Amino acid sequence: LRSLVQHFCLREKAATSSMATNDTLLEFPLRVQSSDLTELVQQDLERLKQERHELESDKEEYSKMRKAVAQVHFDDPVVLDVGGQRFKTSLDTLRRGKGSMLAAMFSGDGFDMRPGKDGSYFIDRDGTHFRHILNYLRGCFQKEGLSKAVIYELAAEADFYQLKALHNILILPTIKLPPTTVGNGLFYYLGSKEAKSHWCNPSELGQVRVDGTLNGLAQIIGRIPNRECGSCSIATTKYINIRLVSCKLRPTHFSLAYAGTCCEGATWKLQTKTSASETWTTIHELARPGYKLGPGTAPHLFELASDNSFYDTFRLTCTGHDGNTGCHCFHVGQLEFYGELEEKLESNK
Repeated sequence: LRSLVQHFCLREKAATSSMATNDTLLEFPLRVQSSDLTELVQQDLERLKQERHELESDKEEYSKMRKAVAQVHFDDPVVLDVGGQRFKTSLDTLRRGKGSMLAAMFSGDGFDMRPGKDGSYFIDRDGTHFRHILNYLRGCFQKEGLSKAVIYELAAEADFYQLKALHNILILPTIKLPPTTVGNGLFYYLGSKEAKSHWCNPSELGQVRVDGTLNGLAQIIGRIPNRECGSCSIATTKYINIRLVSCKLRPTHFSLAYAGTCCEGATWKLQTKTSASETWTTIHELARPGYKLGPGTAPHLFELASDNSFYDTFRLTCTGHDGNTGCHCFHVGQLEFYGELEEKLESNK
């Protein structure tokens, strides 16, 4: 029995010694791995330091090049060759369009501009409309009189030369005013955009000008029934002119309501034009005399024959009798237009 106990004791001692040896062997690779990781990190740090040094050198070289370019001297006036067409202008004019390509090209900072043998600076662009670009920079550009084709071509040039303000003058952003809610159209928008909490008649805000031979001219474009609107008995040929001061509308619909007194019917013609034109264009006319707007005072919606043009002047004219009694009355109000609105922007060079 004693021999058996001694045998097992010797085996346990041997096993314990073997485990200790294995633990030592396991710790050795860990120490080796930790040492390798430290060396790798150190190598990465050295590489980053080298790359930073090279970057600083490149930055210094770029700074020297930029200073050298900034010392480019331009003759004044400057001769430009734009797609084969020559233009002469001043450096001051070219530098007026802040943030534009032309201002950057002739700022003397950032562009290596070198003239040709004849002393001109070549721009590989169609020069057909470049005079308009220069006139804009000079402050004497006029959009009126340009055809739609020229306007869109010039807008492309303005976009190329990065003249955003000119582009906005040519292609104004538009606002959709659909007749989703009859009564909330152009005049509702103009009268609400300044005073968000309440509506003001746009004629009182100076955004619309009204004149004519009917009664209650400003009230005709109001939002509530007004018995003073229109004309009683002999209204034929009487009218209201509405001039939009700072916007144009491509009309698609209009609405009109009974003013709430006397005859409920009316006969009319709606015309449009631009302020620069003397010619009126009829966009709506009743095929039969006497359309009954009453007895209620809710506005009636009418679709317009639009030619996709924008207008700033409208005329509503009484053209006949009311259709019921034979009287030539014209008691109408709550006139409203719908369509696509083009608002003028201030030039910002």
